[in-house]
Amino acid sequence: MRRLKRWLVGIGIGGIFLIALTGIIGNSAYALVILLGTHVQAYALVPLGEWILKVIVVGSWLLFAIIILLLVILACALTLMWKQYNALKITTEFVAFDTILLHCLVGLVKDQQQQEEKMKKILRVLLKNAMSSEAAAGHLFRASVLLPDSANPQYLTIWGSQGMPPENIRRTAFYIGNDESKVKKERGVAGATYMDGKIRVAHMVKKDGKWGCEHDGYIHFENRIFTPYKAFVSVPIVKVTLDRSEKQQRETIGVVCFDSNNKWIFDNSKAQTLLKWFGERVGTVLSLYWEIR
Repeated sequence: MRRLKRWLVGIGIGGIFLIALTGIIGNSAYALVILLGTHVQAYALVPLGEWILKVIVVGSWLLFAIIILLLVILACALTLMWKQYNALKITTEFVAFDTILLHCLVGLVKDQQQQEEKMKKILRVLLKNAMSSEAAAGHLFRASVLLPDSANPQYLTIWGSQGMPPENIRRTAFYIGNDESKVKKERGVAGATYMDGKIRVAHMVKKDGKWGCEHDGYIHFENRIFTPYKAFVSVPIVKVTLDRSEKQQRETIGVVCFDSNNKWIFDNSKAQTLLKWFGERVGTVLSLYWEIR
């Protein structure tokens, strides 16, 4: 009978300790373990009580290590699944975008009447789909494609757009010539991207009650007490060709810009990879358009 009581006391202590370790009862249960250990000693069960407590301590540390290991494995598995999900989502968007692109190009090649208007319509469709993609998450609200102006090739002007006000389209121009006296005042962020083929992300900041841009090359077309966007990005439109040795040759032929009300949407590497990919797709479309024109 006494042996049974000893085992029951030991099992009770172990059960309460494990419950405390897993957080169900917490510190209160741990205090109860100490209390029961003291109670065991009071009944002259010191040898058995000490043995039980040692077993519990060793077992609890082992259980703790197993729980930590399982949590680490679970975290790694969830991270891997999340990366695979994002990769699948991006791939799906690529496929859908390319399907739309091919459909538009078929119409452009098939009917060569009013090609310029059709090409501008294709650009609007591409911009609209980019702005409504899952990657954009509803934070892009206007975009524009800038190309060297046919009447004055030393300036980039808006050739296609989505959501841009007419007055913005008329006044926007960025100098891409070699006159150093015009570079500082007229080149702008988009002009700089055209010249060196690099993506540029710029954030809007408020200073002395007026909105401006943290980028030194930003052109203030007007003084604003508010800003319609909090960040913008200029992306090179790239024409990719193969030389005789089948190496890629990249030529910047324009710039695509996106405006966002999310200040940090363009800052991560994933977003910039998608933007680079989009610039290459637009470059392919424009190259084909110029070939068949």
